[in-house]
Amino acid sequence: MRGLGGALGSIAEEPQPCPLCGGPVIVQKTVPRSGCTLEHGNFNARETVYVCAGGCRWPSGPRVSQRAACLSQRLPPKCTTGYDVMVFVGRHSYLWSDSHLWSDSYLWSVSLTETAGVNVWVPQG
Repeated sequence: MRGLGGALGSIAEEPQPCPLCGGPVIVQKTVPRSGCTLEHGNFNARETVYVCAGGCRWPSGPRVSQRAACLSQRLPPKCTTGYDVMVFVGRHSYLWSDSHLWSDSYLWSVSLTETAGVNVWVPQG
């Protein structure tokens, strides 16, 4: 799959009512997000963040806000590497965790450049 490299997309999912008061939400800001997943490759997006119009706050203090679910399902907060890339690396690390396999003679590079634009080192099987 090809990456979405230079493309900039806007992500504005239909907002849900405030989970505390059930009232409407308003746009607080739009923020740039970039990421890298196996599913989409490299991408740049502009995400719309919504907050409760009534000013509701969570018991811990921050305002009640909503972000795009499609991004939060693929990227951890404040992170640009997708969950699917982390799972890929984790599985290979686990499957090939024997210490003798980690010597330089057994390593090879799996290039995910075509799909995600990252290089991952995993042991040769």
